[in-house]
Amino acid sequence: MKAWLSLLPFLLCACPGGVECTASDECAATETCVEGACVGADDLDAGVTDGGDGDGDGDGDGDGDGDGDGDGDGDGDGDGDDAGVSICDDGDGQLENDELPLTLGTALRFVEAPGGDDGLTVDVAGSDTGDGWVWDFSGPYATDRNIELMGEPLDDFWFADEYIVPAGATPYVLALNGDATNYGVLARTDTELLLLGVASAAVDETVLHYDPPVATLKLPLAAGQSWTVDTEVSGTFEGLFFSSDDHYEIDVLRQGDVITAAGTFKAWQVQVVLEVTVPIIVFPFSLTYRYVRHSFMTPCYGQVAFVASQEDEDDDLFTTASELRRLGLGE
Repeated sequence: MKAWLSLLPFLLCACPGGVECTASDECAATETCVEGACVGADDLDAGVTDGGDGDGDGDGDGDGDGDGDGDGDGDGDGDGDDAGVSICDDGDGQLENDELPLTLGTALRFVEAPGGDDGLTVDVAGSDTGDGWVWDFSGPYATDRNIELMGEPLDDFWFADEYIVPAGATPYVLALNGDATNYGVLARTDTELLLLGVASAAVDETVLHYDPPVATLKLPLAAGQSWTVDTEVSGTFEGLFFSSDDHYEIDVLRQGDVITAAGTFKAWQVQVVLEVTVPIIVFPFSLTYRYVRHSFMTPCYGQVAFVASQEDEDDDLFTTASELRRLGLGE
């Protein structure tokens, strides 16, 4: 199969976050980029990111109605337990709709490493440090390149009329990789991110429809979630008719720390196993391909790391990848 076709349902988990920045050099001289927002020193001192408001009640609102010990740490015992809760995360162990804002036209910087013929050595299993799970995708890798990905309005593209958008959903498109030769067509609702299809940048070359649309993400997202999707794919691929029957098994494995080129992020590991069955005219009359993808989802940014297996991968926690992409600072 074409390499890019095998990536479709997994790259599309990258919900473009409604962020102002991915690095502090994008902010004013007096501000710092913190979890996607340009934050001034006064806001940092006030506890935007550390959860401490000085009133001792642990809720960060400064009203002093908590446990009354007045130690100013935000949890009443002086140990700073609320530290690390980001400006997009309420710390309840779930990734909720309002923690994953969608702002079209905002580019995010990534570092993308194609695997080439030999693949990339990766560790999607992660390490249990005793204090939690950690995955290190910081690199560098020999094939690293800086790219930008950005959600754009569906109406801006030649294939807009090809797709029926579910009622109440916000449609948009996202390039499948840094080359931007093909786009995923998505629709975001309050509870799901739906893959409607795939289309090429070149007019009338590729238009694929997914029936039913694939729920690549369900909100709120939490460890232990799982769901399956069966869909029929049909349309034209590089000018030729294409069809397949796709089966998805999606599991939210766990939450932990993901180390990227742009820093460390609290994220949920979403594993997707895809089996693509393509009909052929000779015995055995169909061919089935198996792919595994791991997406790491975090508040503000959406997807901060994505790891794709090679074709016909048997091991869900594979060690050789066909592609790795993670949030980066860029040039």
